Amino acid sequence: MIEIREGKINEQNVADINEKDKLVTASQAVELYEERLIEIREGKINGLDVWIANADLDVQSVSYSSGIAVKKLAVYNEISPSESFSAGAPIYLSKKRKAASPEQITHYTVAGQTLEAIARIYGIQIKRLSKLNKEFDRTTPLRSGTLVYLHPRT
Repeated sequence: MIEIREGKINEQNVADINEKDKLVTASQAVELYEERLIEIREGKINGLDVWIANADLDVQSVSYSSGIAVKKLAVYNEISPSESFSAGAPIYLSKKRKAASPEQITHYTVAGQTLEAIARIYGIQIKRLSKLNKEFDRTTPLRSGTLVYLHPRT
């Protein structure tokens, strides 16, 4: 379950924002936000705080605006510090959990989903999800309807 409420950005807490492969300065980002072209929402996934933006953001920008070190932010999201967050993807502001919430036992994939994408959806660590589903590679797109376990099998 994702809970979302409106967030805001301003010139003091926004670094460069990557919008469709061109860097935008903080002051330009504020203008875009005011024109409602950039929107950042705060929410919770699996009890963890997340941000969701409608534009691609680089790790450095999110680090600057959140006050979380680049390396920590990259570790929390299991990406390289040089990567960007895709529009609409959750940005975790703390370390992901080892398991999904108790009511979420399994996940049926849609075509092309990977274990990495599923881990982002449920706020669980990719390494843990991979251990629960050893038959799948973490980056290989899965067929539609594939059963993925979010907790140990009983």
